Amino acid sequence: MNVPVVNPRIILESSQDEICLTGFNFCLDCRAGSCKRHGIVGTTVSEADRESTRQALELIGWLPPELKILVACQLNVATLFSIKHAPAFREPLWDNPRNRSTILRKVLERFSLEGAAFPQSFLQDSTVAREILDGAVIPDSDSRLSTLPHYLLFLEVFHKATNAVAEFLAEELLPVDFRSCHFIFRAFLMPFWRLFGVKTASTAAETEAAAHEQSIHRKQEVIDYYMALPPEARDSLVRNILSLGKLYQERHPLDLVARGVDPGLAAEIMEQSVVGTVTAYFMIEYLRAGMQAVFKQASSGGRVAAREAFSRGGMAPWAAAVGGNGGGHASDAHPGIVPIELDAWTYRAVVTEHTVALLRPQNHRADLLWELLRASRLPAGARLDWKSYDQASSRTNIIWRIPRARRDRDDQDDLK
Repeated sequence: MNVPVVNPRIILESSQDEICLTGFNFCLDCRAGSCKRHGIVGTTVSEADRESTRQALELIGWLPPELKILVACQLNVATLFSIKHAPAFREPLWDNPRNRSTILRKVLERFSLEGAAFPQSFLQDSTVAREILDGAVIPDSDSRLSTLPHYLLFLEVFHKATNAVAEFLAEELLPVDFRSCHFIFRAFLMPFWRLFGVKTASTAAETEAAAHEQSIHRKQEVIDYYMALPPEARDSLVRNILSLGKLYQERHPLDLVARGVDPGLAAEIMEQSVVGTVTAYFMIEYLRAGMQAVFKQASSGGRVAAREAFSRGGMAPWAAAVGGNGGGHASDAHPGIVPIELDAWTYRAVVTEHTVALLRPQNHRADLLWELLRASRLPAGARLDWKSYDQASSRTNIIWRIPRARRDRDDQDDLK
């Protein structure tokens, strides 16, 4: 059988952990590798990069003020605020209130998508940000500039990371003729940072029970964000997950016959909504893990390699969990029951005479797809309690029971 080979030395992580969205240093000196205050050693900026920047700024220094403004608006955040100390830029740009206001307004416009997903209050409410900013929460429009560099750096990290993820997804999932349209992914990727991410990492828990309680609080933060979205935005987000899962399946077909499934049964399963549900759950974990890795790359100030970040440690598409038996046929002990291992990051299927049951992956406690689908039907202002869901879900691993003949019309519509 042509079953994907799993390297036993590579164990795929469960990919259930939220991304700590403020888990990087906001200090501009630290990101340049030259901070005495925090004692950061090493640098992500080479001497060649520094020299190139110095030469460029020297040339820009000869430009008239109006052109300096245009150029300044396109500089990276660290360089933009560093030139405040250069005489050629300080007087015409930063010491002039009108020019300074123009520059900051245009930079914020450049990061408008990121700013919509992450208002400045998100950063100021963060424990990590408070520590780095010495507890400064400054609403005053004049003194706000002291925290604005950190906020713009925060937005720039997500701008850089989102661009990298969008370009990768376009290259990975779209036909060749459409790969230049990666910009279409940018807008709908922004809410995913909030769907998979939380403001801060929790402090280390001393017990397993405490760690689980922290996990519930983090997931509640995520679901509260989702429920605060307008119903149409929630519905759009879920449909984007389903669409991306469908694109992935088209690019990397799930071959059930290669897994030992009877061709007739495989064809029946592929014709139903089973595959759409499976690929949607997979896409949530695929995006969560890949975006987390890209975020770490971008927040360190170094090179962003999205393909590497989404490589799953070298695991092939639709690689069964390490230790899984692959399934595909009934056992002597359980005749009439066909288990099918699909991928380490999505449901396990169990086929009986009348139904296809989908079980959570090994080591996965939460099913975000199920909760998103349920929440998308609720009116604006409704609230979901993740702790109640967690207690209910701990009693069974079976998430979906899909009749083999025909599903209920409402469920079919959810998964189109």
